[in-house]
Amino acid sequence: MLGWRVKTSNSFNRTGAAEGIGDARYLGDAFDKPVGTVIGPLNVGTQKALVKIVDKASADISKIDQERQTIVDQLKKKKSSERADMLRDSVVSYLAQKGKVKIHQDVMERLKARYRS
Repeated sequence: MLGWRVKTSNSFNRTGAAEGIGDARYLGDAFDKPVGTVIGPLNVGTQKALVKIVDKASADISKIDQERQTIVDQLKKKKSSERADMLRDSVVSYLAQKGKVKIHQDVMERLKARYRS
């Protein structure tokens, strides 16, 4: 048929990685779905994946005090990254309006198409 291989990953969390697939961010929907749900096909880099949720582990709330600072640092880093992206976008937009930067839309579309495939 499609020639896909069946792989089983060890357990991982939202900040981890799934063996054979990669970063857990590709599987963000899987954390909100019940066991038995099939997700996909997903484009993961140059691969395609069909994912079935076979097990879920509940979070261990007793460790939250130990991991609090790590969680806070991750949230701060994410927020900082989002703000930097927004600043970069607004600076580029401002410079484009002033004629100091030219955005080649055809090149942008080619790059987007290359990343999607």
